[in-house]
Amino acid sequence: PPRGGPDTAGPIDSMRTPGDGRFRFHYLRTGKQDAVYFASASYEGIAYFSRPLTSTRVSGDDAAITVFDTTSIHFPLAIKGRHIVISSPSVDGSREVVEAYEIANESDQTLVSPDDAHPSWTAPLPAGVAQIQAGESDISPAAISAVGGRLHVTAPFAPGLKQLSFQYTLPQSSFPLHIPLEQDVTVLELLLEEPKAEARG
Repeated sequence: PPRGGPDTAGPIDSMRTPGDGRFRFHYLRTGKQDAVYFASASYEGIAYFSRPLTSTRVSGDDAAITVFDTTSIHFPLAIKGRHIVISSPSVDGSREVVEAYEIANESDQTLVSPDDAHPSWTAPLPAGVAQIQAGESDISPAAISAVGGRLHVTAPFAPGLKQLSFQYTLPQSSFPLHIPLEQDVTVLELLLEEPKAEARG
């Protein structure tokens, strides 16, 4: 099981499971009290994690790790939420934009990217985007890039919900801003920091 904490983090033990997937670890809690312990499993090159191990003895569903078969055959991921926050203009008229997506894989397979040229998920970016940065999310910043006016994600998407956040700068010339929606979104939220800003859809 791995340990994560402010003082140190990393795996503390490992084992190969038998065919039925059962495992048992004995470990001592060390260091700071707020450290988090959990179990992880690697299946077909993808890491899956248990819930945090909160008690002295953890078993059954509380320690279970669910793994899935993988596929690189692309299928659409559902957008459960898209949140866009546009700041007031700075001195040069540019604005900071933060976008957050809630992306759901509603299948029973983990969608993987075969290579960087074939992302597992992609989204349009407005024209003029500069200084794009990954924010706090369930996806590693190393798996996020901007290519040809689009955001590319090469991280795997296991069944369930993942949050993705990123931010960028837009020059004054990008406004009025047009934000394309390429697929259905369950919840769309647009927040404008500028008091006199106007939004239409």
